[in-house]
Amino acid sequence: MMNKGSSDAPDSTRTALIDAAWEMFATRPAAAVPTRSLAEASGCSHAVITSAFGGKAGLERAVTERLSSTLLESVAQAFAAGGLPFAEMLRLRHENPGATRLLLRLGLGDLQAEEFLTHCDIGERLVARIEECRGASPRRPSQRARLTAYGVLCTVLGTYTFDK
Repeated sequence: MMNKGSSDAPDSTRTALIDAAWEMFATRPAAAVPTRSLAEASGCSHAVITSAFGGKAGLERAVTERLSSTLLESVAQAFAAGGLPFAEMLRLRHENPGATRLLLRLGLGDLQAEEFLTHCDIGERLVARIEECRGASPRRPSQRARLTAYGVLCTVLGTYTFDK
């Protein structure tokens, strides 16, 4: 999954870099964000990005992994509370607009999606999580789970589009 480089950086530094990248990548394409700006925003040196993540591409993968985890956790919370994934994703959309912007940037190709799509396919992971929450087998996803996952992602992106 995520390339951690030599990972000499403490977890707090890694988290600060991911936080800074999350905010910056949500507002403009990752290619347009200089690594020095990421380092400055996180309060660390430029070299830490390489030592902690193996470079900017590794940091992008860490951001997309966090995005995937955030979306999957929202779906799990909705099922645990007996609610609807749509409602939970809309709540996430309003409480964490950066997640929606990052999902949109991923779809537009502004983030390096190769690793994300290979190992963290959000659609398939949502389908599997929906099936698990329903007590069904994620190995044989139902049409209902697939439609729910598709609807959740479309709803989140649609509200972002029309809120502008």
